[in-house]
Amino acid sequence: MEVLEQRGVMVAPDVLANAGGVVASMDEYSRSLSAMKMTREEVFATVEQSLGAAYDNCLERSRATGASLTEVAIAVVVERVYDAMRRRRMT
Repeated sequence: MEVLEQRGVMVAPDVLANAGGVVASMDEYSRSLSAMKMTREEVFATVEQSLGAAYDNCLERSRATGASLTEVAIAVVVERVYDAMRRRRMT
């Protein structure tokens, strides 16, 4: 990772690169509970919107802090998990 960063190669964080299937599965599951069918285009649009927003957020924070995209993505994930735990009074 350090060599790639030194060469200016942007690396997509694993948590973003592999999240499309998770987003699609969760959306499909939540819609199946209400018996709503989804088209392929709707699934792709949901994944694109969700991952696009996450990527834009990470890229903005990376540029603002100077941290790598991977470091920022991990920080965002930890913050979101902590916030969810706090809302559920688990911390």
